[in-house]
Amino acid sequence: MRCRCDQHEWPDGGGDDHVAKVDPAGASNEAVVCGRCTTPGALFLDVDEYYQYRYDARRLFALGDADAGRIRLADEPVEVRESKARAEGNPPPNRATSDGSADATR
Repeated sequence: MRCRCDQHEWPDGGGDDHVAKVDPAGASNEAVVCGRCTTPGALFLDVDEYYQYRYDARRLFALGDADAGRIRLADEPVEVRESKARAEGNPPPNRATSDGSADATR
């Protein structure tokens, strides 16, 4: 996951790594700032994070290490590049988190 402002959005230059743009939850997203400047930004999810977000309804994601903190994402994405997400294939039913455990942080 990466945070980028409107000027620096799509961290991989539109490549295949990030497929969804999601705002942080809450009335103000000024606490989350771009990784390249100090402007508030949105979060960009890679394919695995997007599948957890979309199919597992996961809304809490770790910031770096598991104990570094978490961020809650809004319920609706701002933009999804479905063709890139589908290119990776559909997720299996009853998908677990990336570490194989059930997600208890929703």
